[in-house]
Amino acid sequence: MLVVNRHEAAILFHAPMTDRQAIAAAASVLNDRFDLKATIITCGSEGAVLVRGDAVIELPAWPIDVVDTVGAGDAFLGGLVAAWYGGSDDRAALRFAAAAGALAASGSGAFMSLPNRPAVEAFLQSCG
Repeated sequence: MLVVNRHEAAILFHAPMTDRQAIAAAASVLNDRFDLKATIITCGSEGAVLVRGDAVIELPAWPIDVVDTVGAGDAFLGGLVAAWYGGSDDRAALRFAAAAGALAASGSGAFMSLPNRPAVEAFLQSCG
């Protein structure tokens, strides 16, 4: 599995990642090139895209008031691993990860803004 943000993907491909079709195509190429099971490209306020084989899962971002994005990627990855470890499928894990990243970006500082599982679950419950 590879997780990169849109800007990192643009550097890898020497091309802008401006639309979902280009992002999904880039993730698919990365899967093939590096023999990966899945690739996720995060897009900040525009959500994330997960490509596993022929399956493409697009997830919009949670609407939040961004305070500080430092630590949001770390929270996203931690949430992703926690959700998969807990048995979630790709869509649910991506949703949980995005919620963790959103909560981190709505706080200040890398460490103090990192949410715990109950905070992410409460956020998801309040958002429906």
